[in-house]
Parts: sequence; structure tokens; C-alpha cells
Amino acid sequence: MDNQQYESDASKTPITGVINNSFIKKIYTRKVRSTLKKKTFWIGVTSAVVIVALLFGLHKVSYNSGYDAGLEEGKKSASLSNSFGNLQNPFQLVSGTVADINNDHITVDTSRGQKQSVKLTDETRITKKTENLSRDSIKKGTKVSVFTKGEQDDLTATRIVIRD
Repeated sequence: MDNQQYESDASKTPITGVINNSFIKKIYTRKVRSTLKKKTFWIGVTSAVVIVALLFGLHKVSYNSGYDAGLEEGKKSASLSNSFGNLQNPFQLVSGTVADINNDHITVDTSRGQKQSVKLTDETRITKKTENLSRDSIKKGTKVSVFTKGEQDDLTATRIVIRD
């Protein structure tokens, strides 16, 4: 066994010389270390890929939930009623046909089918296009737009525009 040739399984080349246990241990130890290094490397790479995939998935889930919540909030705040719901109309307007008129009040049938009574004062201006008119020019059935001031129950006409 001392001077015989041996063939290596890995390389299929003849090995000459004396093989002792310490030589085999060194080769085996190197292969084991090399294999352990390769395994450690691949375990590290696999772990890194898994961590990156988990972080990406977490990001995607949180992004989508935030996006959906923002989309719903945007739809709510984009509606006109929400945008201007708290603003008071500085140009309170009553439009429709005259149902009744006397010295101090005008009652208008609105397009919504409501009757709205508005106070008239000496400062109430009555116009048709660019012409200033008197209260006598307003008759029952005349189409008007009445600009008012005050609260809903206590409106005072500032201007009445007679429409054609």
C-alpha cells in the first residue's frame, strides 16, 4: 500500500506517494471548511433575499392601504358641498315669480315651489336691465331676482331685478 497509485474520485487522476492519515485529515478539513463557507455564504444570500422580499411586501401593503385611505378622503373633500358647506352665501338671492307685493313686502314663488317673503325698504333698488324703476312697475306674475341681506327668516331686499 505504500508505493501504490490511487485514483482520486473527484479528478480521476493518479495520486502517487504515501498517503497518511494527517494528509487525509488536512484535505478533508479543507473540503469541510470550503463546504461550510459555501453553505454559510448561500445561507446569508438567501436570508438577505428573504428579508428584502419581506420588506418590499410590507411596504407594498402599507402603501396600498394608505393610498386607498387617501383616495377615499380625497373623494370626500373634493365634493362641492363639503368644500363650500360652511360658507355663507354673501349674495342671498330669491328668484321666481311675484306672488304678492305691497308697500313693505314682496312674496316670490321660487323655482323650488316655495313662497319667500322679503321686506322692502326705501333703499331697495328696482331695475330692469340698466333702467331704474319704481315699485309700481312690479306686478303679480312678474319674473324677478331679489338680492337680499339678513337672515333666512328676516330677509331685506337690497335690489330687485325684473327679468323678461
